[in-house]
Amino acid sequence: MAQKAFPNAQFFIATHSPFVVSSLNNGWIHKFKLDEEGRAYVEKPIPASKGDSYVHVLEEIMDMDQWFGS
Repeated sequence: MAQKAFPNAQFFIATHSPFVVSSLNNGWIHKFKLDEEGRAYVEKPIPASKGDSYVHVLEEIMDMDQWFGS
């Protein structure tokens, strides 16, 4: 809805929710990581895909190999 109201604007959303990320139909996902010295950097953008499941987001985008504590 916001994209229709403001077609020339860019929107940046920050979230830890796989449900929010999986609801994206188009756009780019920018993953922030920390290097060995604790400095933040951005990885290469990932295109958002319509229909990505939250399981795909957890495993492939958020790099979660465990869902529960071990």
